[in-house]
Amino acid sequence: MLSISANELLKKTDNTASYEIDKEFTIDDDQVKTLDDISGKLELQLRNNFVIATGNFKSSVELVCDRCTNNYTSLLEFDFD
Repeated sequence: MLSISANELLKKTDNTASYEIDKEFTIDDDQVKTLDDISGKLELQLRNNFVIATGNFKSSVELVCDRCTNNYTSLLEFDFD
């Protein structure tokens, strides 16, 4: 778990902080196997009484094809803001 204090954002001149993320990543599902850690970038901006979070994360997983039941690797990647 990543814990960030709002006081840390207040110390920045633009009230913004960026973090590189590289954490262990697991999915509780028998048909999905994680192959590597989740990695990406998280940016937090303090604006008045709330925090705006933006980022991009990715990780590789091994999935099972429903049609042929063979395993295959897929890149999971998502952006949020």
